Amino acid sequence: MVADVYEANKRYPEAKKILLMAYDRSSIGKGILYRLVEVSVKMKDFDEAIDFTTSLKQSHVTIIPVSAEIQDFKRTESAA
Repeated sequence: MVADVYEANKRYPEAKKILLMAYDRSSIGKGILYRLVEVSVKMKDFDEAIDFTTSLKQSHVTIIPVSAEIQDFKRTESAA
């Protein structure tokens, strides 16, 4: 997938754009939605990662690793 190439080169905004286009056009959106969560976390766009996480939860997908990363960030921010 083109987004993989962008992500491997740390071009996260471009990866996110491609993933959003794929999600809008795909019937297999859960996998793409999970990738959007991952890319958003790498971009440190935690608000959007949480939004995508909420969408995944509504799809009944387990996302423990990324959710834990977001929770760690929230704890660090609230302690500061």
